Amino acid sequence: MFVYFLFPVLCFLVTLQNLLLAIPIPLRSPDSDVVLNLSAAFNEIYDEAAYDLSINYTEAPPPPILSEVEKQWVENLFGN
Repeated sequence: MFVYFLFPVLCFLVTLQNLLLAIPIPLRSPDSDVVLNLSAAFNEIYDEAAYDLSINYTEAPPPPILSEVEKQWVENLFGN
């Protein structure tokens, strides 16, 4: 699979311990970029959707649902 980018791409490394970043959103000229605060957006969606009421945080999270191809890839990657 090949991915071609026709415009500059920024990649950000984010860990669970850090807040999400504020990122620039480019607009067409003559408008200047706007800033999207991902942490604030995530918190707003979390609050509005009331996830704190629908997720039991005292339980272990469920394992990800992987296809057989994805499971094989993980096993090959980690040597299981």
